[in-house]
Amino acid sequence: MRLALGCLALLLAVTGATAEAAEMAAYRRLNLGLAEQHVIPRYEALAEATGALDEEAAAFCADPRTEGLQALQDRFKDGLAAWMGVQHLRFGPVQFLLRYDRFAFWPDQRNTAGRHLGALLAGGDPAALEPQAFARGSVAVQGFPALERLLFGKDAAALAEAGEAAAFRCRVLRAITRNLAVMARGTLDGWQTGDDAYLQVLETTGEDNAYYRDDKEATLDFFKAFHGSLQMIADLKLARPLGAEAAKAKPRRSESWRSEASLSNLRANLRALDELYAGPAGFSTFVAPAAGAPDLDQALRDRLKAAISAAEAIRPPLSAALGDAEERGKVERLLAEVRALQELATQRLAAALDVPVGFNAFDGD
Repeated sequence: MRLALGCLALLLAVTGATAEAAEMAAYRRLNLGLAEQHVIPRYEALAEATGALDEEAAAFCADPRTEGLQALQDRFKDGLAAWMGVQHLRFGPVQFLLRYDRFAFWPDQRNTAGRHLGALLAGGDPAALEPQAFARGSVAVQGFPALERLLFGKDAAALAEAGEAAAFRCRVLRAITRNLAVMARGTLDGWQTGDDAYLQVLETTGEDNAYYRDDKEATLDFFKAFHGSLQMIADLKLARPLGAEAAKAKPRRSESWRSEASLSNLRANLRALDELYAGPAGFSTFVAPAAGAPDLDQALRDRLKAAISAAEAIRPPLSAALGDAEERGKVERLLAEVRALQELATQRLAAALDVPVGFNAFDGD
């Protein structure tokens, strides 16, 4: 009898271990699929777009003319769109060297970018623009928001003027575009290159891994990217500028309002989330086969499509829509769709993935 009970206990232990290994293998497939088919291609797009932006800035500053400003502004919008495609990814190499905040210091509630950029321009110190010195300087002047001020602010035309002040302004612009291109390439390389590549981190979870004890912990980071982006969209990109009513709308709290890219930013964010969930390697590949989860899979797909449709129905720019009776209703509908999607992710997607949601999506934990 004791032998039989011992054999049964051993069998149960082996069966449990086998089931746990199979479960972790499924999480690992999900993580690696997302990294290879979602994360890396999007960082490749960011590296390409910021490289093209830096080249355009170099060409413009070599021969600054008013007619060349439009092309530079277009390249800025391309780069910004690529950033919006990865803005939800707040983990991995983009966290190293404070890259995430250096790419886009936003929201900027104290006008830090305006003050620091103004001081940089007034100082006229070429040494402050040297790559290493610039990268160690204020994060508020290193990324897209500061660059937007230069290209779309009230003094944008000064870039094409003659004189030392205009020349230094162009040097500041070049410092920012170069910095963006270097960070984008560094983030991409951080995912792919070397023994400490983040892709390798996802492949080698365990006790010796400095980031993840098991594969499910890595999946949690991807879930936080999804959930946290919905929170950012709802709270910061929509509710904050909407205000309680049209008369209390704050259009200048919208992201990228100077370049009138606020709405295109939202659309890019939502398309990225749609791919993160419903793409070829997305969460859906894990959720749909799960027992009792097919209805959840369809619900999430439907909610994502509804949110994207709501965003596409708004007539740009978002800053004008906030105070327009008809368009404001569309913005409010978009907010409602995002809130519903956020609730679905909190209450059901987290459970389907078996990951916790008791965190602040912006705390980086």
